[in-house]
Amino acid sequence: MSFEQKLLKTIRALILIGAIFGAICLWVVQWWLTHPKKQPIAFSHKIHVGQRQISCFFCHTGVEHGDIAGVPSVQDCMQCHQVVANEQVVANERPEIQKLTGYWERKQPIEWFKVYKVPKHVHFSHKVHIAFLAKRNPDALKDPGKFICAQCHGDVSQMSTIAAPVGTVMLLTGNANPNTSMGFCVDCHHANGGPMDCTACHR
Repeated sequence: MSFEQKLLKTIRALILIGAIFGAICLWVVQWWLTHPKKQPIAFSHKIHVGQRQISCFFCHTGVEHGDIAGVPSVQDCMQCHQVVANEQVVANERPEIQKLTGYWERKQPIEWFKVYKVPKHVHFSHKVHIAFLAKRNPDALKDPGKFICAQCHGDVSQMSTIAAPVGTVMLLTGNANPNTSMGFCVDCHHANGGPMDCTACHR
């Protein structure tokens, strides 16, 4: 075998090894970005929204007045759960409430993992979308979770866990949830008469 043949064989082997390594790395990154992360507390929207009938606006106070919906502080949660704790709930029957109480006693914020997110170059305002949908259907504010929030988030009243579905969108947009992909937003704007100018969202 000549030197040129050996070199060509080596190059082919290196290309094959590189392709296999690249595919493995791509799979690992894809899995890591899209695999649902476990939240520090197993909060159930099915219990709070579905069974307890708590309005989305009660906990996510930023939706009507700002761009970001926000999540309740430990203090906000404990306003209700101090009452729940007084109902003689046995600790091992409500372990998630005990976790919440632990954060409260340690004066430590809960580091929730963000599920819904859009790329940094995209501007999204909850306030604008809430006002638009409420104007079209004023009665929607009586049950925003069903008539407003569900448009993007789905029916959270039936969800014990909210997690972005695994998919390939994450690698391209930084988000694995199809309900916050550009295609979803454009289709919704088309159907509901929203602005179609690029600068309405891309700033």
